[in-house]
Amino acid sequence: MADQPFSPNKVRQKLRAGKLVSGSVIYTMAPNMMNAAGWSGLDFIRMDNEHQWNRDEATAQPIQTGIAIGVETTVRVDRDDPCMARKILELGAGGIIFPQMRSATDVAEHLRYTKFPPKGIRGYASCNWAGGWGTKSGNSYVEWSDSEPVIGIMIENVEAARNIEMMMSVEGVDFALFGPADLSMSMGLRRPDQNDPGVREVLENTIEIAKNWEVRNV
Repeated sequence: MADQPFSPNKVRQKLRAGKLVSGSVIYTMAPNMMNAAGWSGLDFIRMDNEHQWNRDEATAQPIQTGIAIGVETTVRVDRDDPCMARKILELGAGGIIFPQMRSATDVAEHLRYTKFPPKGIRGYASCNWAGGWGTKSGNSYVEWSDSEPVIGIMIENVEAARNIEMMMSVEGVDFALFGPADLSMSMGLRRPDQNDPGVREVLENTIEIAKNWEVRNV
């Protein structure tokens, strides 16, 4: 069977065109929630697999529903488990979010699991959802897998706050997600406080660095 065509990542495609991207978050992992997101016109849904325990069909089914309805799924994987990123990408997710990043070295190490050699250490297999069960294979599958899924990092601790620019500069990082709750805890506030002056300062700095990064990488 001839290789089947690949669909571009909807989020990446719209961002490249300078268009607004809209999305939301689900924690229930119910496929009907993803279906509703598609009919409502959302571009992406962020699924949480850091604070939710979903390592089976509970994760697979909404991702596959998203593919069918035209919604990109970005999945936040559990901390200290970068191998999970490969499995999520093989399910056909449109992106990965790595939580609790602290340095450029930390980011580079985790990103290796999302890219094929020589860019990373992801093992090759196309007999999965993303590879169309072998109908999407070879170099075209490798190039698509390395370039289309969006890879994000969390800025949510004091170490990351000092290293945002270097972390964002790591090749392969597409976006940063700000985590005010964990940043608050990391600062010793003992509670989430998104309005704390220190938290707001890091947020504003993250936004400014991200804007400058975007200009450099257009």
